[in-house]
Amino acid sequence: MNTKKLLFQEAEAFVSVLTSAAVSLLERGTSIIVATTDSDGRPFACRAWAVDVVDEGIRVLMPSDETIAFANLTETRRYALNACDVRTLESVQVKGVLVRIEEESAADRRRAGRHVDEFAHEIHDTDGFDEGVIKRMVHSEYVPVVLTVEELWDQTPGPNAGSAITV
Repeated sequence: MNTKKLLFQEAEAFVSVLTSAAVSLLERGTSIIVATTDSDGRPFACRAWAVDVVDEGIRVLMPSDETIAFANLTETRRYALNACDVRTLESVQVKGVLVRIEEESAADRRRAGRHVDEFAHEIHDTDGFDEGVIKRMVHSEYVPVVLTVEELWDQTPGPNAGSAITV
């Protein structure tokens, strides 16, 4: 994939729908899954790392080898991202569209490393898994994607799961 090409720089203005609790959850060492679909509605999901809230919405580091996810994002622009706290199972889902794909930097690799360290530590403390086993999921190259946030949903198990969250 040619990550040098910036896509959709003309995306509509970001409208903040994120609560402070959602920002905190998204930006720490949570389990992150990004789901996309192709133009025929076929779903695809992959792990992602290191969400940061930015002016346009969120910036997410996706493994560079997730070619189906990138093909879907460039084709339909739509995504859903789920972030789940390992200890509490507090979960949110955000939905929106692709703004652009950026070049990876050394700072991105360091940011991914910090996220993975925190994520692995949380799993180890909660479930007893060896942190080294968890860290084997780490990729050596990432592609930063910037995504709008148009919807925010509570996905925490319980009676409110699936409810929209409003600011």
